Amino acid sequence: MKAINFWLVMFLMTVALGGCAETKIDESTQSSGVIQLSPEADGSGNGCGITVIAGEKNHNLDNTSPDYCRRDRLNYFRLENVRSATIFSLEDDFCDDTSSQWEFHLKTYIDPVSTGWIRIGDLKGMNVDDIVVRGVILTSKVVKGGDQKDELSCVRITGSAPG
Repeated sequence: MKAINFWLVMFLMTVALGGCAETKIDESTQSSGVIQLSPEADGSGNGCGITVIAGEKNHNLDNTSPDYCRRDRLNYFRLENVRSATIFSLEDDFCDDTSSQWEFHLKTYIDPVSTGWIRIGDLKGMNVDDIVVRGVILTSKVVKGGDQKDELSCVRITGSAPG
């Protein structure tokens, strides 16, 4: 009986202490949510999702993209479990171009935040520091022209590290 108790105690200690081992995780590849893009208000059509990871990443939406993140077709966005302090911008020209007619810079402030579909064109009528929806604020914008319909070409994301 003592031998069984001894091995039972040893087993339980191994299980308990095994959970204390430190595992190093590469935070730069951990998902911090998804920014979904769609041509339609209900999310239908050929849309796509961009996974948010810690650090800075520019996404040119070009017409060769196999995941339907295609230029000049996407009019709506929504966030799915995106971390607080994530900064992202939506622009009408490629990320390496400086001739954008419009760009909107946004930041999340709830952790995590998920939203419904938001029309990119509606951002034009908002003021800087306006709350777009609960959890998302418009931090800056540039509007020189364009109608913000079927023009999205660049999504820049600076994802906050998972905590």
